Amino acid sequence: SALIQHHGYDPDDYWYTPAVVCPTVRLTGRERDVETSPDGSQVAYGALGHIYVKTLDSSPEPARSPSEASGAARASGGGAPLAVINAPKRITGGAGPAFEFDPSWSRDGQWLVYTTWSDADYGRVRVMKPDGGGARDVVTAPGHYTEPSFSPDGKWIVFRIAGADRSRGNLYDDTSGIYVVPTDGSAAPRLVREGGSDPLFDHTGKRIYVTDIRNNMTILLSVGIGDPSSALAGSDEVVHFQSDNATQIVPSPDGNWVAFAERWHAFVAPFPRTGRPIDLSPTMAGSPGARISKDAGFYIHWSGNSRKVYWSTGPELFSRDLGRTFPFLDQGLEKADEPEARGVAIGFTVKSDAPDGTIALVGARIITAADGPGVIDNGTIVIEGNRITAIGPSRSVAVPAGAKRIDVAGKTIMPGIIDVHGHVGGEGDGILGQASWPLMANLAFGVTTTHDPSNDSATIFSNAELVRAGQKLGPRVYSTGTILYGAETPFKAVIDNYEDALATLRRQKAMGAFSVKSYNQQRRDVRQMIVKAARELQMEVVPEGGSLLYMNESMVLDGHTTIEHSLPVPKLYKDVVTLLGKSRTGYTPTLIVGYGGLSGEFYWYQNTNVWENQRLLTFTPREIVDARSRRRIMAAEEDFNHVLIARGAKQILDAGGLVQLGAHGQLQGLGAHWEMWMLQQGGMTNLEAIRCATINGAKALGLEEIGSLEKGKLADLIVLDRNPLENIRNSESLTMVMVNGRLYEAKTLNEIGNHPRPRLPLWWEKQ
Repeated sequence: SALIQHHGYDPDDYWYTPAVVCPTVRLTGRERDVETSPDGSQVAYGALGHIYVKTLDSSPEPARSPSEASGAARASGGGAPLAVINAPKRITGGAGPAFEFDPSWSRDGQWLVYTTWSDADYGRVRVMKPDGGGARDVVTAPGHYTEPSFSPDGKWIVFRIAGADRSRGNLYDDTSGIYVVPTDGSAAPRLVREGGSDPLFDHTGKRIYVTDIRNNMTILLSVGIGDPSSALAGSDEVVHFQSDNATQIVPSPDGNWVAFAERWHAFVAPFPRTGRPIDLSPTMAGSPGARISKDAGFYIHWSGNSRKVYWSTGPELFSRDLGRTFPFLDQGLEKADEPEARGVAIGFTVKSDAPDGTIALVGARIITAADGPGVIDNGTIVIEGNRITAIGPSRSVAVPAGAKRIDVAGKTIMPGIIDVHGHVGGEGDGILGQASWPLMANLAFGVTTTHDPSNDSATIFSNAELVRAGQKLGPRVYSTGTILYGAETPFKAVIDNYEDALATLRRQKAMGAFSVKSYNQQRRDVRQMIVKAARELQMEVVPEGGSLLYMNESMVLDGHTTIEHSLPVPKLYKDVVTLLGKSRTGYTPTLIVGYGGLSGEFYWYQNTNVWENQRLLTFTPREIVDARSRRRIMAAEEDFNHVLIARGAKQILDAGGLVQLGAHGQLQGLGAHWEMWMLQQGGMTNLEAIRCATINGAKALGLEEIGSLEKGKLADLIVLDRNPLENIRNSESLTMVMVNGRLYEAKTLNEIGNHPRPRLPLWWEKQ
């Protein structure tokens, strides 16, 4: 089979309306928490950490498909963004620096309720008019707030208090549950129910719908509240629906219909009142349920008159009138229309963050990781904005007038580390912090690009765009988002034919993915369809073989981008080595969690006092470090299996194959250095291990603008006090790190260079 052709994705050239890779220098916020006004005239959503409202034109321009938009950009030279009718407006511009989430309209369309978060003050529940006026707090006590919505008469707000979060902070963790509060803030919130999510008032205003999990099923229940200020709140629980696979269940405002998401698609059905739980599914007995989305449906919600269902996928808004699904509602239709395939573009564009000014790093040993010798003994690098404009021996590189000159004589500069398989986690409940310690820990250890091959799509892509917009500190972030899982779960990716594969990848691309993870897809023809769809959509496929060598081999033969995790045999023979060596499939052995024996992570706990690493403790909660490292496994050196895996990686490298670094997120940042050191333990030279940590990762992911220090490339680099070519463990001697042209002191992550500023504190530094 032909291999996937890397599309040469440029991390500096980013544009999404819709989410396609185009040669521009624009960035757009991944729309989330989307909700249309009751009359359908406006849509509110969260993007880049704030609330935006867009007026919907009566006959808006349809959003182009990814292929149409990509073709149009190529035809025009790539410089012109899509036209946006009635450009979205941030309505919370005067509301302070906090992030904002979860906008929801009052039934009369005159108000929005939403939640906020700042690392300094935690969260609030607020209301505001759609034009930005009248903003005020309803809930003033700090907490973790989410999912607010109004009662039908607008006098009450129901919301959820989420638990504390290891990423955001551990305060205010004892009040989680569903609450109601008067909209005027005249009384304190009152608990309705301790569990559940997505609370909504019913059409009477006297009951609240709540989604919950019971017996491994998603259920929609309601509780009577009577007078919300009384002690009767949360009484008289009734379960209306139960489902094995639904991920969202949303009753209509009039209580006659229900819309739901199952296996990524949106469906609608009547809401019968039988007095017993109804098994909700696309094929539910005795009820004419129907699919309404062609590819995917997120953030399902209703029009105020219960006539239309709305949902979104990335930067597109979709709608469906009930009469187009149920012909008996409109006598003019003979049969139901096909599911909705085209939406309306609701996005916008902003420029990616980039510094101005010029910096010259003078006098260092430079490990370029480029082809050839790859080392300049006494070199100078000139960075203008976010790109390298000159590099070479100091005697031949002129430092421009006005540049900030930094003497780095005696130090070593190498490209920033690219972690091809790094699970960076993220905040829970959709509430994003302003500072993320997993992202900052990676950057502090010199990881300037991370690719997360499994994460919640909304969380990881929102964080990636906040980083790229300069609103959050961290490395460049790329991800597959939610995995294409083949096992039986509510988030299973069901692929029976090629159109299913295309739809699945279109969904992920719309959410922000440039790669997908094919995981636990047992049928080889399904894996092949995913690869073919990825080739058509210019995406990449990173799979896992589940510790099955033959599956790994078939993945190479079928043209997957990489093989993730170690090949599960103690010794590689010539056939496997030749296959990996001659293919263009990269090998990410993740020695830190290798198959077949003791993983590399435990080697470093045994041989180093990890809990004394000051840089790690600066950027990682001590309870995480102590729990993983202090009570350590002790074993004979020959019991550590990672060395055998590393020897196999060296064989593949020597055979012409591509081996890259993946640290799996075991200990953010530090693990990447361990991974590099373990590659060297398997027989690689120090320079070979450094190349695996830098340029090879860029090649594997098709990120042509990073990975080596060369003129014209993006300025991602680290400055070391000691030479890693002499001792690979000197890679940890970071003194400075630069990502996208911004220079930081490695031990603090305070920005230095042309734009000095302190970083935001992490949650435990404020307590």
